[in-house]
Amino acid sequence: MSDSQIHEVVASVGDLYRANYHDPARGEEIAQALRASMEAGEYDGMTEPEELAAALSQQVVGFDRHGVVEWGSEEAEAGHHSEGWPDASRRSNHGIERFEHRSGNVGFVRIRMLPSPDFAGETYLAITRVLANSDAVILDLRNNGGGEPEMVQLLAGQFLGAEPQLLTSIHWRTTGETDEYWSQPPAQPTRLSEVPLYVLISPATGSAAEALAASLQHLGRATVIGQNSYGAANPGGMFAAGHDFSVWVSHGRSEVGGVSWEGDGVTPDIITEPGAEVDTALQLAWTGLLEATDDEVLQEEIRWALDRARAMQVGHTPSEEERAGLIGLYGDRRIAVRGDETVYIRGSRAPATLVSDGSDTFQVREFEDFRLVFYRDADGQANRLDVVYGNGHVESNFREVGQP
Repeated sequence: MSDSQIHEVVASVGDLYRANYHDPARGEEIAQALRASMEAGEYDGMTEPEELAAALSQQVVGFDRHGVVEWGSEEAEAGHHSEGWPDASRRSNHGIERFEHRSGNVGFVRIRMLPSPDFAGETYLAITRVLANSDAVILDLRNNGGGEPEMVQLLAGQFLGAEPQLLTSIHWRTTGETDEYWSQPPAQPTRLSEVPLYVLISPATGSAAEALAASLQHLGRATVIGQNSYGAANPGGMFAAGHDFSVWVSHGRSEVGGVSWEGDGVTPDIITEPGAEVDTALQLAWTGLLEATDDEVLQEEIRWALDRARAMQVGHTPSEEERAGLIGLYGDRRIAVRGDETVYIRGSRAPATLVSDGSDTFQVREFEDFRLVFYRDADGQANRLDVVYGNGHVESNFREVGQP
């Protein structure tokens, strides 16, 4: 690129922010910052348009989290509204990456994007019909970059019930009007409007996914868990900036309950370390369900799951002395050491890793339906191993003489 072309593109990007950004004063600030950088020679020598686009993107995103500058007409026009998007969305299962039924009848679903209900609505309604059998639901929006406000309306409506509720308000500079987005009530109400709901977010949760989390949190419908989200609140669109460059300009201001989450992100109700979100949500769900039920069978199932989760969270590693008292052959079951791990082997099956909370009860990392309980003699040597199943069944195994 020539210097004159670079100057024309930078000036055009600045003019587009000045003319269209939802906050006129902020738009002027962005334009002035770009001009100052250009005059300081920060873009000089960028012969490749991709290099200039990356440099401009890095600068504008500091002012607006949606900010991006792209080069290439095809890329600029494609976006997520391209004709091929419905098929691409279908191939990714419309962003529904994982569904699980967890102990205690907790439903878990991980969603990576929020596509248009026009082509993904039936899939989302189908998954919510399955979730409706749950007694608690975990909605995982970590790494969800966003999507369409109409999908937020549809999905939020499944958890909010028969009465429409205001989710977000967007004020548009280009028209001076304010659009309100309300939840879309389900055609047939389900239990989803009543069950405890936990929403997981992370710094990679953006845009429409943030709107969904913020709305459910504001309305008191969900407990949000994780870390502050990305902070991309303001909607907008791509504008041509000349020489095959285009720039996203946020010409709308989005709010939930009169507050924007731009920049700061959505703040969780419960802040966790990265990676601890699911375990935290499960333990909260199980604790709440345990308090809410009188069903003794269900109570035992939940206690079993809670005990396992807490032990896995502690993740106690036995000392060499503790291991020495356990290692040996108990019928067709062997306790051995593999590297730094204590393992359980039955017959010719693959070793499974043992984890404890510091007691002689060990969880088996690869299996949730049973755990091991050791009994020791006066010298601290294990002489019996009980395999205890979640249904209460116990298989006792005695350590063979001369072992290990």
